[in-house]
Amino acid sequence: FTNTYSIYVGVTHIATKSEQGDSCTFSGAELDGIYATIPNAVSTTATLYVTTYSGGTQIGSTQSVGATASVGADINPTFLAVVAEETDTEVANLGLGAGNYVQNLSRIRFTITGASGAKSSWITSYKITFNGVNYTSNPSTTGSINATGTLTATATVTDSRGRTSTSKTVNCNLIAYSTPTISAFSAFRSDSSGNAAPLGTYAKFSAVGSIASISSKNQITYKIESKLRSSSIWTTHINSSLSAGTTSLNVGPIYSNFAATSSYDLKLTLSDKFNTITSQISLPTGEVALSWGKTGVGIGKVWEQGGLDVAGTFYLNGEPITAVNKALDSGTDLNTVTTSGWYRLSGSHSNAPSNYAYGQMLVIHGAFDTIAQLLFPYNDDTVWRRSGNPTNVGGSGAWRTWTQVGGGSYLPLSGGTLSGNLTVPSVYTSNWFRSTGASGWYSETYGGGWYMTDSSWIRAYNNKGIHTGGILSADGGLNIGAGTDVNLYASGSSPSDPGDLVFRNSSGSELSRLYHLSDGLYYRLNGSGGGKVFTNEFLRNGTVYLTNSSWTSVSYSYLGGTIRVLGMGITNVSGESYMKVRNISSTGFEAVVGGTGTANTFNWVAIGT
Repeated sequence: FTNTYSIYVGVTHIATKSEQGDSCTFSGAELDGIYATIPNAVSTTATLYVTTYSGGTQIGSTQSVGATASVGADINPTFLAVVAEETDTEVANLGLGAGNYVQNLSRIRFTITGASGAKSSWITSYKITFNGVNYTSNPSTTGSINATGTLTATATVTDSRGRTSTSKTVNCNLIAYSTPTISAFSAFRSDSSGNAAPLGTYAKFSAVGSIASISSKNQITYKIESKLRSSSIWTTHINSSLSAGTTSLNVGPIYSNFAATSSYDLKLTLSDKFNTITSQISLPTGEVALSWGKTGVGIGKVWEQGGLDVAGTFYLNGEPITAVNKALDSGTDLNTVTTSGWYRLSGSHSNAPSNYAYGQMLVIHGAFDTIAQLLFPYNDDTVWRRSGNPTNVGGSGAWRTWTQVGGGSYLPLSGGTLSGNLTVPSVYTSNWFRSTGASGWYSETYGGGWYMTDSSWIRAYNNKGIHTGGILSADGGLNIGAGTDVNLYASGSSPSDPGDLVFRNSSGSELSRLYHLSDGLYYRLNGSGGGKVFTNEFLRNGTVYLTNSSWTSVSYSYLGGTIRVLGMGITNVSGESYMKVRNISSTGFEAVVGGTGTANTFNWVAIGT
């Protein structure tokens, strides 16, 4: 005898083998076809068919048995590696070596390589987790990374069966970086040797700053410039780069050609390979107690302009008064603008709020160790403020964060449009609560609410039920959808009484009602009368053939109460005939034709009351 064994999944043929014997083993390769039928599932039903032959003749019928075929827990998608690479050209040009990146500057691209499904599945999703952020595209590129030290990227892939691969990682070393800092910039009039000279035509500078090392790959470039305060043309005194790896600047050069009769703006620009910062100060005219000009007087300086041109602090009633009204150069760090006054901003400043270009800033620094700044952009209605006690005004702390205090996204008290969500504890209104479009009120917690999509109906969102302990009133009528039950529930102190269905006229008088008692459904008309409502539950009917020679048994399904049987619709009558019954019970009766005649059929009705 030879047995033929065939495996099918549905109508798909998987494998067939013939063996002489009552067992058969299929190899894994032969069963791989099962996986192909379930690329996005982990199990299916496989059927084994066995047919027995003697020679070429089939013996008996083919037998079959079904079994669940499951994808093994070890059959999961795989990938070769997750690879990290720098995408910022300037950082890459530093040559930091594999695996090294720079805080806030690097943009790291992660790529999962060699990903594939297992046993006919395919890859449906990628996941790379790095620095608390999940990336789901492959490849994925990070934004700015404000962290230092070794960070680990963890990658997985998921296939069409929902199976997830074993994770793989790659480490990224983030080297600390901060923008350049100018910690001091000052100048005074001097002689050629740098000694202080009130009417000197030289200037002795002091410039101190620093940059981040970035593993000694970063480099300082600094520039010192000057211009007459009445001019817009800058003169460069030095523009120099220090050797790579040098992280601090501390120079004190002396430059000439600063006429004692003029005042000058002085500027220090400090750069590294990625960012630039500037600081600007003033060099006043030569110092004299009193200077007479053509149209005015200078006090503490050589006269330059106006009726009264004063250098130094002006005191009124023993209190100092200082004020500045000037335009800031592009790149000026607002942390360094500490003299009270009005300033017109340029298009580029560090330590500024999000919208500031070409606006106006008010600096308030009365004395001692605290300071405040107010900033007014020129192209919108926002107002920004910050304060603090930074070290450059004698404090021991730092600047606070810029905060928007008016305009922009703030709503006026008289109205306005809010583009985002509004969260408040409660809302009280003496007017309408209005919504527009297909919207309304929605319960975020329970997922229901009220809304309208046309001018006819108020709808329950998500088809939620409506419950009230009071009365539900509808003057225009009540429509119930097809196939929908109307339920009256018993509850409270009368658990067997579900209440009545009452019909009333416009004045509220009762016309009729339906009510339920323990033995059935009853009706009442005009407040009195009525009776029991009979339904198919209380009726049985049928047809029976009768003779006048013997009793015929009739049976029906259970019928409760007091039962009455009626006969009607006699056909093929010969002679005088009527139906007689006896032995009436809840499940049947016996009947015979009375009189002298015979009848082929009787129609009968049994009624339970």
